[in-house]
Amino acid sequence: MIRHATDSDADALATLHRRCFAPRGERVWPAAEWAALFTNRATHCLVVDEDRLVGALLMQIGGDCADIITIMTDPAKQQSGIGRALLDAGMAHLPPLGVSRLMLEVAADNLAARALYTRAGFRPIGIRPHYYKRSGTDRVDALLLACDL
Repeated sequence: MIRHATDSDADALATLHRRCFAPRGERVWPAAEWAALFTNRATHCLVVDEDRLVGALLMQIGGDCADIITIMTDPAKQQSGIGRALLDAGMAHLPPLGVSRLMLEVAADNLAARALYTRAGFRPIGIRPHYYKRSGTDRVDALLLACDL
């Protein structure tokens, strides 16, 4: 079931974030950071709840544009359609709020996410060289993508 996240989801979101991003050597957000996000009215977070959180989409709205801050699916549930369901729900959620464009950045080496975004209508608009830090000294470019809603 997809629903709007609440303050009480902060611990579960932190756990999910850690499961998704720590193995790639990326910084993970503790529960306090997730809780702080909910104090901002521009923040919108949708979650997939299957008796525990298995997916989440975090967006922030600024005027007629929104940014996907993160989208994550529990590694054990990847390739099951959760990411696409969250993305579709997020894209449907935004136009009634006056949002006409959705933007995001994705690691160049994240081929599964790039394929998801391409299928959803996102197109490249820029690049941030060496943006994501991986384990050791490795760095990966961030591709900037946008979709008109």
